[in-house]
Order: sequence, then C-alpha cells, then structure tokens
Amino acid sequence: MLIFGNVVAITSMIIYTVATALQPSANWLSYVSVVGGVGIIFGFSIGPGPITLVILPEMLDQSARPTVMMTSGLTLWVGFTIVSVTTPYLFVSLFGFFLDQKKLLQSYSFTAASVIFY
Repeated sequence: MLIFGNVVAITSMIIYTVATALQPSANWLSYVSVVGGVGIIFGFSIGPGPITLVILPEMLDQSARPTVMMTSGLTLWVGFTIVSVTTPYLFVSLFGFFLDQKKLLQSYSFTAASVIFY
C-alpha cells in the first residue's frame, strides 16, 4: 500500500509538471494540471500520509491520543499546503536570477521538489 501511494504521487507529479510546462500551448492542460495536483494529494493520502497519524499517537498515553491526532493531522496538512503553494515561487526567487526564463523554471520547479521530497 505504501509503494502504491508513492507511485501514484510520483506519477501525478510528472503529470502536473508536464501539464504546467505545456499549459501556454493548450488551454485544456490547466484541467490536467488540476487532476495532477489532486492525484498528488490522493497518492500522499493513501501512501506516506497516514504514517504520521498512526505512529505519533502510539508513542503517548491513551488520554492524549485524540489531541495528538488532531494536532498532527492539522500540522501535516497545513504544512503540505504551504509547501505545495510556495515551491514554485521559492525556486524562482532562489534560482530565477540565473536564468532569463523564469516561467520555464517555475513550470519545472515541482520536479526538483519531487526529487527532494521523494
């Protein structure tokens, strides 16, 4: 199950990257990039995502489990949202001054993030 979730997430990252890079040539590719983004979230949800929600509460007492599960789940998804929204802008601000093609770098920045994260 863990391998399947990672494969779904990586495949969706590739779909998202290609659709975002080729989006100026066809308008319908914006829908494909949305499907890729949802696929990333789905793959993470059925793969490595629940590991945090299972291991962390097992380390504490029974009375603290609901609070820990709520806090860890909220932290996980807020952090995931922040990383996925800010990654393209972060790569452009870090490496954009080296290249004149900032749009191209912004399109392929998710590839670098997927290599780092997976």
